[in-house]
Amino acid sequence: MSESKYYLRLEEFANNKGYKSINSFAVNALKYKSSEKLNRLKKEGTKPSLDVLLDVSNIFEDFNIHWYVTGEGEMLLSDTKPETTSSETSLASLELDLKRKDFEMKGMLLEFQELKEDVELLKKITSLDEKYIDIVEKKIDESIEKNI
Repeated sequence: MSESKYYLRLEEFANNKGYKSINSFAVNALKYKSSEKLNRLKKEGTKPSLDVLLDVSNIFEDFNIHWYVTGEGEMLLSDTKPETTSSETSLASLELDLKRKDFEMKGMLLEFQELKEDVELLKKITSLDEKYIDIVEKKIDESIEKNI
């Protein structure tokens, strides 16, 4: 099985940064527990996740995402021409930030919905507790009246 272009490019970048393997890069540079996230890229046709792109680009400021995704240009931003790569990189970076914020907002909306459901459940429980207390109070009152 041939490895995907994304895996090969990431391996090339890792080697350039002094890591002898993807496993070493994943664990030591990206602080992943294992290289599983990166090894998924081996399969032909598999694309990198936004998390991986953000992790690498946040740790290595010279990581050229444009090169990684398209294979065009230089691997390192410092090796590129500022006139063309700077704006392309800024645009790619803004797009990634926008996608990350979109994911964060969707996650927050899901969390908000879960909290809303929890509040509704608590309201029902509270209502049941109040009804139970009323029943118990009535039973106590009846019991007192019988014994008087």
